[in-house]
Amino acid sequence: MALGAAVAPTDPVAAISIMKRLNAPVRIVTIIEGENLINDAVALTAFVLAVEALTTPFSVGHGIARLAGVVAGGVAYGLAVGFIASRLRRRIRDPGSQIIVSLLTPYLAFVPADELGFSGVLSTVCAGFYLGTRGEGVLQPASRLPGHLFWQVLVFLLESALFVLLGLEIRVIVRELTGAAWPSALLGAAAVTAVIVALRLAWTQFVFPLSRYLPGRHIAFDHLHWRGRLAIGWSGMRGAISLAIVLSLPVSAQGLPPERRGERLFVTGAVVFITLIGCATTMPGLLRRLGLAESDRVRIEYREAKKAVVEAALARLDELIENGEVDGRTGRTFRQLYEDLLDQIRTEFGEHLEEELTDSLGLRRELVRTQREKLRRSTPRARSAPRACGPWTDGSILRTPTSGKSAERGLAGTCQL
Repeated sequence: MALGAAVAPTDPVAAISIMKRLNAPVRIVTIIEGENLINDAVALTAFVLAVEALTTPFSVGHGIARLAGVVAGGVAYGLAVGFIASRLRRRIRDPGSQIIVSLLTPYLAFVPADELGFSGVLSTVCAGFYLGTRGEGVLQPASRLPGHLFWQVLVFLLESALFVLLGLEIRVIVRELTGAAWPSALLGAAAVTAVIVALRLAWTQFVFPLSRYLPGRHIAFDHLHWRGRLAIGWSGMRGAISLAIVLSLPVSAQGLPPERRGERLFVTGAVVFITLIGCATTMPGLLRRLGLAESDRVRIEYREAKKAVVEAALARLDELIENGEVDGRTGRTFRQLYEDLLDQIRTEFGEHLEEELTDSLGLRRELVRTQREKLRRSTPRARSAPRACGPWTDGSILRTPTSGKSAERGLAGTCQL
């Protein structure tokens, strides 16, 4: 059961990035993202129960009661943490403080729930689910971008650390897998991979349509075409969560002989490697063959439409300026915005603008050179500046005091000295 929990959760990062790049249907991408959230919670909860069964006496009745308590308690506690966190974060305006609270929230959801005997994973998932669905207005615009970047970097570092830890275990795998154990390990990895891929494909094709018999309102998976279900079934790559689970297994416990630890690590690592390489490399071709990837013709037509819309807006802006309905300053501002957008669209089309970019870079260098010389002539302190000034675009130097130390501070503050 513990090994099954290790290879059960999917890692949708590779599949989603491929689908978004090929502009696959948004509904399929959304289903894969939501499914991954539930898969991780169920797999980690099953893993905790499996480890508990290995270390303590366990019966079927006790297991069912324990599962109900773990799930119910984890869900209730997680919703409570999400409710409190949403109310707290509405009162915080500083982006740095928002990031700190967002970092502490999963710990406050997981650790107390785990100490109380509930599912810390389900508690954390429910807290995040509440914040994501009922947290309108929690994050101010100034906090969204740095928070998103922070979590992107943190998740990347954690996932990289898991693969590094698995790499450090290679010596254990090589030492424990003797010559006679390699055939069984290779056969086990191939069998586990084939079973999980086949089961996922069968589940998406034959179980999804049964959702029509569920009571209440729900997503009608039976209306999803078989091609979409096949794409969802083929997106079952394994990744960081599987590695985290198998590395968390006790070295020795009842039913887990320590001499087989290398084999468990090898099988899980092989499943992750095979599914990532096999499914990810064949996913683009499968999407194109199923007709779920956006064709080059459709992509070009879409970009042509975007280009025509922006050009129409520029033409209308010229008319408004010519008729005197818009002042010159506002007109120039909006023209610059729309021209930048038009340049981005042209770049997507492959309309190369090397000559324009070269002229623009040359002009920028000349302007920065002029600013640097002016700064050096304006204040003696700047003559020994070890770094060049960056471009000044806000006009702050024009509002800087022009005498004494105030001028020096203003000029030095405008540059990165």
